[in-house]
Amino acid sequence: LRLSGNGRIAQGKLFEEIDALEQIYRKNPEKVVAVGECGLDFLIDRNDIYPENTLPADQVKNLQRQLFQAQIDLAKKLNLPLLVHCRDDRSKNPENSEAWDEVLEMVSDHPTILHCYSGLLPTTKKVLTSPTLVVSFAGSVTYPKNEYLREAVKLLSLDRIVLETDCPFLPPQSKRGTRNEPANIEEIAQAVADLKGISLEDVSYQTTENIKAILNQSFALSG
Repeated sequence: LRLSGNGRIAQGKLFEEIDALEQIYRKNPEKVVAVGECGLDFLIDRNDIYPENTLPADQVKNLQRQLFQAQIDLAKKLNLPLLVHCRDDRSKNPENSEAWDEVLEMVSDHPTILHCYSGLLPTTKKVLTSPTLVVSFAGSVTYPKNEYLREAVKLLSLDRIVLETDCPFLPPQSKRGTRNEPANIEEIAQAVADLKGISLEDVSYQTTENIKAILNQSFALSG
């Protein structure tokens, strides 16, 4: 997107891009079930999304905020849920929650799926206060170092949880070092079941019902 002289996104260009997204929905309303993946990714210096970035980190963050707010506004206009990507840079401060704090404030009470959840305990406690937020766990919940994610599973009620693989990235612990596949969702579901002391079948059923509810879709369980 073209920048204006003050480092902000040129509003005309931003309007064009958001309008193009809206038209995709208007032409295919039965196929578009959410706005996203969008959000804030503050892992800037070590992020392959910005291989040739020459802007200061603060300016990149401000550009992200502008884009994200425009996408939030679009989701509200179309009455669609958000699918949010969020990542903090914890390379220097393992307790950093800047991006997550801002994401939760920006989405407020709009129905939102927090994709590939990586929130620390204080973030999870904030999520608990908003019934419109649904947390999606990926293979990272199975990694030995991520006890904070397993604690999040325990704290969240099952009706607030959905599952994903984020393939081809983040394979579960037993498949580390390999390309992730959709079939690996079972290991993630089993991890949730073990943490909650319930059956795999219960996790499979309820997480499917959860995603159907937030996306207003009818999906048939297979297998």
